[in-house]
Amino acid sequence: MDDLGAALSGTFVPASPNATRWFAVGRRGAIRWSEDLGETWQTSAGEPAAEDLHAVRFACARPRFGMIVGDSGAILRTQDEGTSWERLDSGTTRPLRDLAVLDDQVAVAVGDGGTLVRSVDGGAAWSPSRWPRRPT
Repeated sequence: MDDLGAALSGTFVPASPNATRWFAVGRRGAIRWSEDLGETWQTSAGEPAAEDLHAVRFACARPRFGMIVGDSGAILRTQDEGTSWERLDSGTTRPLRDLAVLDDQVAVAVGDGGTLVRSVDGGAAWSPSRWPRRPT
């Protein structure tokens, strides 16, 4: 792993036996993947983000579909098991720190300052959500 060239902060190891790629993301838009249980790592071609990336997740039932979140509201999506990534408009510029990808349609991302955005159309559109109020 000495040639990765970036500090990595988020990882994904598939729970599904249908998914074979492991992923790691990190500083300056770094996206790395492994197909041999982490023995060797590859750099994704044409990394579409310059911001630091924090989390990567895939839909368990559809392992070809995944997303990455990062600084400046960055959200990236793949529909081919991470071979290529496209940038999406999250509607926020706040750093996004983590996400859940339920399937190839529904995803939720959370970030700084209580930011919570969700998509119900595979990431084409993101809308802010509100945290529930605590009972008083």
